Amino acid sequence: MQNKGTIIYIGGFEFPDKNAAVHRGISNSKIFRDLGYKVILIGVDKKKSYNGDILKTRKSIQNFETYSEGYPKTKIEWIKYLNSIDKIKTICQEYSDIKLLIAYNFPSIALRKLLIYSKKKNYKIISDCTEWYDSRGNSFIYFILKKFDTFLRMRIIHKKLDGIIVISDFLENYYKKKIKTINIPPLVDLDEKKWFLSDKNNNEKIKLVYSGNPGYNKDRIDWIIEYLFCDDQNTNIELKIIGITRNEYLNLYKEKKHLDKVTFYGKISHEENIKIVESSDFFIFFRDYNRVTRAGFPTKFVESISCGTPIITNKNSNLINYLDSNAVFFCDKNSDLFDVILNANIGKFDRTIFDYRNYIKKVNDFMLSINI
Repeated sequence: MQNKGTIIYIGGFEFPDKNAAVHRGISNSKIFRDLGYKVILIGVDKKKSYNGDILKTRKSIQNFETYSEGYPKTKIEWIKYLNSIDKIKTICQEYSDIKLLIAYNFPSIALRKLLIYSKKKNYKIISDCTEWYDSRGNSFIYFILKKFDTFLRMRIIHKKLDGIIVISDFLENYYKKKIKTINIPPLVDLDEKKWFLSDKNNNEKIKLVYSGNPGYNKDRIDWIIEYLFCDDQNTNIELKIIGITRNEYLNLYKEKKHLDKVTFYGKISHEENIKIVESSDFFIFFRDYNRVTRAGFPTKFVESISCGTPIITNKNSNLINYLDSNAVFFCDKNSDLFDVILNANIGKFDRTIFDYRNYIKKVNDFMLSINI
Protein backbone atom coordinates (compact mmCIF):
# COMPACT_ATOMS: atom_id res chain seq x y z
CA MET A 1 0.00 0.00 0.00
CA GLN A 2 1.20 3.50 -0.84
CA ASN A 3 2.68 5.44 2.07
CA LYS A 4 0.42 8.45 2.68
CA GLY A 5 2.77 10.03 5.21
CA THR A 6 3.42 9.94 8.94
CA ILE A 7 1.05 10.42 11.88
CA ILE A 8 2.44 11.30 15.32
CA TYR A 9 0.09 10.03 18.07
CA ILE A 10 0.90 11.52 21.51
CA GLY A 11 -0.60 10.59 24.88
CA GLY A 12 -0.24 8.87 28.22
CA PHE A 13 0.50 5.51 26.59
CA GLU A 14 2.29 3.10 28.92
CA PHE A 15 3.83 0.54 26.58
CA PRO A 16 3.40 -2.24 25.83
CA ASP A 17 -0.05 -2.78 27.41
CA LYS A 18 -0.12 -1.19 30.87
CA ASN A 19 -3.18 1.07 30.60
CA ALA A 20 -6.39 1.66 28.65
CA ALA A 21 -4.80 4.59 26.83
CA VAL A 22 -2.23 2.41 25.09
CA HIS A 23 -4.85 -0.14 24.05
CA ARG A 24 -6.84 2.65 22.40
CA GLY A 25 -3.75 4.19 20.84
CA ILE A 26 -2.57 0.89 19.32
CA SER A 27 -6.02 -0.11 18.02
CA ASN A 28 -6.63 3.28 16.41
CA SER A 29 -3.13 3.24 14.97
CA LYS A 30 -3.88 -0.07 13.25
CA ILE A 31 -6.72 1.67 11.41
CA PHE A 32 -4.40 4.46 10.23
CA ARG A 33 -1.77 1.90 9.23
CA ASP A 34 -4.31 -0.08 7.21
CA LEU A 35 -5.23 3.18 5.47
CA GLY A 36 -1.61 3.63 4.39
CA TYR A 37 -0.09 5.87 7.05
CA LYS A 38 3.02 5.33 9.13
CA VAL A 39 2.15 5.87 12.81
CA ILE A 40 4.62 6.93 15.50
CA LEU A 41 3.39 6.73 19.11
CA ILE A 42 4.80 8.87 21.91
CA GLY A 43 3.92 7.72 25.43
CA VAL A 44 5.25 7.86 28.99
CA ASP A 45 7.37 5.57 31.13
CA LYS A 46 7.20 5.85 34.92
CA LYS A 47 10.55 4.07 35.27
CA LYS A 48 12.50 6.53 33.13
CA SER A 49 14.04 9.86 34.14
CA TYR A 50 12.07 12.85 32.95
CA ASN A 51 15.28 14.56 31.80
CA GLY A 52 16.46 11.61 29.71
CA ASP A 53 17.01 11.66 25.96
CA ILE A 54 13.68 10.64 24.44
CA LEU A 55 15.28 9.61 21.14
CA LYS A 56 17.08 6.80 22.98
CA THR A 57 13.75 5.28 24.09
CA ARG A 58 12.75 4.18 20.59
CA LYS A 59 11.20 0.69 20.53
CA SER A 60 8.99 -1.38 18.24
CA ILE A 61 5.58 -2.36 19.67
CA GLN A 62 3.37 -4.43 17.35
CA ASN A 63 5.44 -3.08 14.43
CA PHE A 64 4.88 0.55 15.45
CA GLU A 65 7.77 2.86 16.29
CA THR A 66 7.29 4.17 19.84
CA TYR A 67 9.01 6.65 22.13
CA SER A 68 8.48 7.11 25.86
CA GLU A 69 8.89 10.35 27.76
CA GLY A 70 10.11 9.97 31.34
CA TYR A 71 7.35 10.48 33.90
CA PRO A 72 7.59 13.69 35.97
CA LYS A 73 8.27 13.22 39.68
CA THR A 74 9.06 16.68 41.08
CA LYS A 75 6.93 19.85 40.96
CA ILE A 76 9.33 21.46 38.49
CA GLU A 77 9.17 18.40 36.24
CA TRP A 78 5.37 18.45 36.40
CA ILE A 79 5.29 22.11 35.37
CA LYS A 80 7.51 21.31 32.39
CA TYR A 81 5.46 18.24 31.50
CA LEU A 82 2.21 20.20 31.45
CA ASN A 83 3.60 23.14 29.50
CA SER A 84 6.42 21.99 27.23
CA ILE A 85 6.34 20.30 23.81
CA ASP A 86 10.12 20.33 23.30
CA LYS A 87 10.44 16.53 23.33
CA ILE A 88 7.63 16.16 20.83
CA LYS A 89 9.32 18.67 18.53
CA THR A 90 12.55 16.68 18.87
CA ILE A 91 10.80 13.55 17.57
CA CYS A 92 8.96 15.44 14.81
CA GLN A 93 12.33 16.58 13.47
CA GLU A 94 13.15 12.92 12.78
CA TYR A 95 10.37 12.57 10.18
CA SER A 96 10.08 14.57 6.96
CA ASP A 97 6.57 13.58 5.84
CA ILE A 98 4.34 14.30 8.86
CA LYS A 99 0.71 14.85 7.90
CA LEU A 100 -1.10 14.75 11.23
CA LEU A 101 -0.57 15.12 14.99
CA ILE A 102 -3.05 13.40 17.31
CA ALA A 103 -3.06 14.56 20.93
CA TYR A 104 -4.71 12.14 23.36
CA ASN A 105 -6.32 13.86 26.40
CA PHE A 106 -3.56 16.46 26.25
CA PRO A 107 -2.94 19.22 28.86
CA SER A 108 -4.40 22.53 27.67
CA ILE A 109 -1.28 24.74 27.64
CA ALA A 110 0.83 22.12 25.88
CA LEU A 111 -2.03 21.48 23.45
CA ARG A 112 -2.20 25.16 22.56
CA LYS A 113 1.56 25.17 21.91
CA LEU A 114 1.16 22.04 19.80
CA LEU A 115 -1.58 23.78 17.80
CA ILE A 116 0.68 26.79 17.10
CA TYR A 117 3.58 24.47 16.18
CA SER A 118 1.43 22.39 13.82
CA LYS A 119 0.21 25.47 11.96
CA LYS A 120 3.79 26.69 11.58
CA LYS A 121 4.87 23.31 10.20
CA ASN A 122 1.73 22.88 8.06
CA TYR A 123 0.61 19.75 9.92
CA LYS A 124 -3.01 18.93 10.63
CA ILE A 125 -3.79 18.48 14.33
CA ILE A 126 -6.67 16.69 16.03
CA SER A 127 -7.50 15.54 19.55
CA ASP A 128 -8.45 12.08 20.76
CA CYS A 129 -10.79 12.92 23.64
CA THR A 130 -12.00 10.13 25.92
CA GLU A 131 -12.70 11.97 29.19
CA TRP A 132 -14.29 15.09 30.63
CA TYR A 133 -12.26 15.23 33.81
CA ASP A 134 -13.76 15.99 37.21
CA SER A 135 -11.53 17.89 39.64
CA ARG A 136 -13.53 17.16 42.79
CA GLY A 137 -12.02 15.16 45.60
CA ASN A 138 -8.63 16.89 45.52
CA SER A 139 -6.96 19.85 47.20
CA PHE A 140 -8.28 23.36 46.54
CA ILE A 141 -5.21 24.35 44.49
CA TYR A 142 -5.47 21.18 42.39
CA PHE A 143 -9.19 21.81 41.98
CA ILE A 144 -8.62 25.31 40.56
CA LEU A 145 -5.78 24.26 38.25
CA LYS A 146 -7.63 21.18 36.97
CA LYS A 147 -10.85 23.11 36.45
CA PHE A 148 -8.99 25.78 34.44
CA ASP A 149 -7.13 23.15 32.40
CA THR A 150 -10.34 21.24 31.62
CA PHE A 151 -12.26 24.40 30.70
CA LEU A 152 -9.51 25.67 28.41
CA ARG A 153 -9.01 22.32 26.68
CA MET A 154 -12.60 21.15 26.33
CA ARG A 155 -14.40 24.42 25.64
CA ILE A 156 -11.83 26.52 23.79
CA ILE A 157 -8.73 24.83 22.34
CA HIS A 158 -10.42 21.68 21.02
CA LYS A 159 -12.70 23.83 18.88
CA LYS A 160 -9.68 25.42 17.18
CA LEU A 161 -8.23 22.09 16.00
CA ASP A 162 -8.76 20.52 12.58
CA GLY A 163 -10.92 17.76 14.03
CA ILE A 164 -11.59 15.59 17.05
CA ILE A 165 -11.97 11.89 17.82
CA VAL A 166 -14.42 11.29 20.67
CA ILE A 167 -15.37 8.16 22.56
CA SER A 168 -19.05 8.73 23.40
CA ASP A 169 -22.34 10.18 22.16
CA PHE A 170 -22.14 12.82 24.89
CA LEU A 171 -18.88 14.23 23.52
CA GLU A 172 -20.01 13.82 19.91
CA ASN A 173 -23.17 15.83 20.58
CA TYR A 174 -21.10 18.54 22.26
CA TYR A 175 -18.55 18.96 19.46
CA LYS A 176 -20.18 17.94 16.18
CA LYS A 177 -21.65 21.37 15.36
CA LYS A 178 -18.38 23.13 16.17
CA ILE A 179 -15.66 20.91 14.65
CA LYS A 180 -15.22 17.85 12.41
CA THR A 181 -16.00 14.96 14.75
CA ILE A 182 -15.76 11.17 14.67
CA ASN A 183 -17.08 8.88 17.41
CA ILE A 184 -14.91 5.80 17.99
CA PRO A 185 -15.46 3.54 21.03
CA PRO A 186 -12.56 1.54 22.49
CA LEU A 187 -11.51 -1.07 19.92
CA VAL A 188 -9.63 -4.37 19.84
CA ASP A 189 -7.83 -6.53 17.29
CA LEU A 190 -9.47 -9.94 17.43
CA ASP A 191 -6.62 -11.42 15.41
CA GLU A 192 -4.36 -11.04 18.45
CA LYS A 193 -3.80 -14.36 20.19
CA LYS A 194 -5.02 -13.07 23.55
CA TRP A 195 -8.57 -12.84 22.17
CA PHE A 196 -8.72 -16.48 21.05
CA LEU A 197 -11.38 -18.13 23.22
CA SER A 198 -10.97 -21.19 25.39
CA ASP A 199 -13.69 -23.19 27.08
CA LYS A 200 -15.26 -21.70 30.20
CA ASN A 201 -14.78 -23.71 33.39
CA ASN A 202 -18.01 -25.27 34.55
CA ASN A 203 -18.65 -25.50 38.29
CA GLU A 204 -21.53 -24.98 40.66
CA LYS A 205 -20.66 -21.42 41.58
CA ILE A 206 -21.66 -18.38 39.54
CA LYS A 207 -18.45 -16.54 38.71
CA LEU A 208 -18.52 -12.76 38.42
CA VAL A 209 -15.61 -10.44 37.78
CA TYR A 210 -14.92 -6.72 37.86
CA SER A 211 -11.78 -5.31 36.29
CA GLY A 212 -10.69 -1.70 36.13
CA ASN A 213 -9.49 1.37 37.96
CA PRO A 214 -12.55 2.72 39.80
CA GLY A 215 -11.01 6.11 40.52
CA TYR A 216 -12.99 9.00 41.95
CA ASN A 217 -16.62 9.45 40.93
CA LYS A 218 -16.72 6.54 38.47
CA ASP A 219 -17.13 2.82 39.16
CA ARG A 220 -18.99 1.71 42.26
CA ILE A 221 -17.49 -1.59 43.36
CA ASP A 222 -19.14 -1.12 46.75
CA TRP A 223 -22.55 -1.41 45.09
CA ILE A 224 -21.57 -4.75 43.55
CA ILE A 225 -20.51 -6.18 46.90
CA GLU A 226 -23.56 -4.76 48.68
CA TYR A 227 -26.02 -6.16 46.12
CA LEU A 228 -24.37 -9.56 45.86
CA PHE A 229 -23.85 -10.34 49.53
CA CYS A 230 -26.75 -8.62 51.27
CA ASP A 231 -28.06 -12.13 51.92
CA ASP A 232 -25.48 -13.71 54.20
CA GLN A 233 -26.85 -17.15 53.35
CA ASN A 234 -25.81 -16.88 49.72
CA THR A 235 -22.66 -18.90 49.10
CA ASN A 236 -23.14 -19.62 45.39
CA ILE A 237 -21.47 -16.43 44.18
CA GLU A 238 -17.78 -16.04 43.44
CA LEU A 239 -16.61 -12.43 42.93
CA LYS A 240 -13.17 -11.42 41.68
CA ILE A 241 -11.98 -7.81 41.71
CA ILE A 242 -9.07 -7.00 39.37
CA GLY A 243 -7.24 -3.67 39.36
CA ILE A 244 -7.16 -2.73 43.05
CA THR A 245 -6.08 -4.43 46.25
CA ARG A 246 -8.20 -4.88 49.37
CA ASN A 247 -6.39 -1.98 51.07
CA GLU A 248 -6.96 0.28 48.06
CA TYR A 249 -10.65 -0.62 48.18
CA LEU A 250 -10.80 0.33 51.87
CA ASN A 251 -9.33 3.74 51.03
CA LEU A 252 -11.98 4.39 48.37
CA TYR A 253 -15.25 3.22 49.89
CA LYS A 254 -17.12 3.56 53.17
CA GLU A 255 -18.81 0.16 52.92
CA LYS A 256 -16.54 -2.43 54.57
CA LYS A 257 -18.86 -5.46 54.89
CA HIS A 258 -18.55 -8.83 53.12
CA LEU A 259 -14.97 -8.29 51.93
CA ASP A 260 -14.09 -11.78 53.15
CA LYS A 261 -16.21 -13.09 50.27
CA VAL A 262 -14.26 -11.21 47.60
CA THR A 263 -10.96 -12.12 45.93
CA PHE A 264 -8.87 -9.01 45.21
CA TYR A 265 -6.18 -9.38 42.55
CA GLY A 266 -4.68 -5.89 42.35
CA LYS A 267 -2.99 -5.02 39.07
CA ILE A 268 -2.13 -7.94 36.81
CA SER A 269 -1.03 -8.23 33.19
CA HIS A 270 -3.53 -7.54 30.44
CA GLU A 271 -3.36 -11.14 29.21
CA GLU A 272 -4.02 -12.52 32.71
CA ASN A 273 -6.90 -10.09 33.02
CA ILE A 274 -8.46 -11.29 29.77
CA LYS A 275 -8.13 -14.95 30.80
CA ILE A 276 -10.04 -14.34 34.04
CA VAL A 277 -12.75 -12.31 32.29
CA GLU A 278 -13.10 -14.96 29.61
CA SER A 279 -13.50 -17.76 32.18
CA SER A 280 -16.19 -15.88 34.16
CA ASP A 281 -19.95 -16.22 33.79
CA PHE A 282 -20.53 -12.46 33.94
CA PHE A 283 -18.56 -9.24 33.93
CA ILE A 284 -20.21 -6.80 36.36
CA PHE A 285 -19.81 -3.08 36.93
CA PHE A 286 -21.96 -0.17 38.07
CA ARG A 287 -21.30 3.52 37.57
CA ASP A 288 -22.50 6.79 38.99
CA TYR A 289 -24.45 8.84 36.46
CA ASN A 290 -22.59 12.12 36.01
CA ARG A 291 -20.71 14.05 33.34
CA VAL A 292 -17.56 12.00 33.86
CA THR A 293 -19.32 8.70 33.12
CA ARG A 294 -21.52 10.12 30.35
CA ALA A 295 -18.49 11.55 28.54
CA GLY A 296 -16.43 8.36 28.79
CA PHE A 297 -16.93 4.85 27.49
CA PRO A 298 -15.80 1.86 29.59
CA THR A 299 -13.01 -0.13 27.97
CA LYS A 300 -14.02 -3.00 30.26
CA PHE A 301 -17.34 -3.22 28.40
CA VAL A 302 -15.56 -3.67 25.06
CA GLU A 303 -13.10 -6.22 26.39
CA SER A 304 -15.79 -8.34 28.02
CA ILE A 305 -17.86 -8.42 24.81
CA SER A 306 -14.71 -9.35 22.88
CA CYS A 307 -14.06 -12.16 25.40
CA GLY A 308 -17.54 -13.57 24.85
CA THR A 309 -18.50 -12.85 28.47
CA PRO A 310 -21.93 -11.28 29.08
CA ILE A 311 -22.20 -8.10 31.13
CA ILE A 312 -24.34 -6.91 34.01
CA THR A 313 -24.33 -3.14 34.43
CA ASN A 314 -26.50 -0.08 34.92
CA LYS A 315 -27.36 2.27 32.05
CA ASN A 316 -24.49 4.72 31.50
CA SER A 317 -22.54 6.35 28.68
CA ASN A 318 -24.00 5.18 25.34
CA LEU A 319 -23.87 1.45 26.05
CA ILE A 320 -27.47 1.13 24.88
CA ASN A 321 -26.16 1.56 21.30
CA TYR A 322 -24.43 -1.80 21.58
CA LEU A 323 -27.21 -3.69 23.32
CA ASP A 324 -27.50 -7.38 22.50
CA SER A 325 -30.15 -9.25 24.47
CA ASN A 326 -27.74 -12.16 24.94
CA ALA A 327 -24.78 -10.00 25.91
CA VAL A 328 -25.82 -7.09 28.14
CA PHE A 329 -28.19 -7.21 31.10
CA PHE A 330 -29.10 -3.91 32.71
CA CYS A 331 -29.64 -3.71 36.44
CA ASP A 332 -30.45 -0.61 38.53
CA LYS A 333 -30.92 0.02 42.25
CA ASN A 334 -34.54 -1.06 42.04
CA SER A 335 -33.67 -4.38 40.43
CA ASP A 336 -33.00 -7.65 42.22
CA LEU A 337 -29.49 -8.55 41.11
CA PHE A 338 -30.07 -12.25 41.76
CA ASP A 339 -33.16 -12.21 39.55
CA VAL A 340 -31.11 -10.59 36.80
CA ILE A 341 -28.40 -13.26 37.12
CA LEU A 342 -30.75 -16.23 37.33
CA ASN A 343 -33.05 -15.06 34.53
CA ALA A 344 -30.34 -13.91 32.13
CA ASN A 345 -30.99 -15.45 28.73
CA ILE A 346 -27.38 -16.16 27.87
CA GLY A 347 -26.68 -17.16 24.29
CA LYS A 348 -24.21 -16.54 21.51
CA PHE A 349 -23.64 -12.92 20.57
CA ASP A 350 -21.50 -10.93 18.16
CA ARG A 351 -17.98 -10.62 19.59
CA THR A 352 -16.70 -8.68 16.59
CA ILE A 353 -18.55 -5.38 16.92
CA PHE A 354 -15.53 -3.67 18.50
CA ASP A 355 -12.91 -5.09 16.14
CA TYR A 356 -10.98 -2.15 14.71
CA ARG A 357 -11.55 -3.29 11.11
CA ASN A 358 -15.21 -2.30 11.39
CA TYR A 359 -14.14 1.35 11.66
CA ILE A 360 -11.67 1.64 8.78
CA LYS A 361 -14.14 3.19 6.32
CA LYS A 362 -15.52 5.58 8.93
CA VAL A 363 -12.02 6.80 9.77
CA ASN A 364 -11.10 7.13 6.10
CA ASP A 365 -14.17 9.35 5.54
CA PHE A 366 -13.14 11.46 8.53
CA MET A 367 -9.60 11.86 7.21
CA LEU A 368 -10.96 13.05 3.86
CA SER A 369 -13.25 15.52 5.66
CA ILE A 370 -10.22 17.22 7.26
CA ASN A 371 -8.37 17.22 3.94
CA ILE A 372 -5.72 14.60 4.60
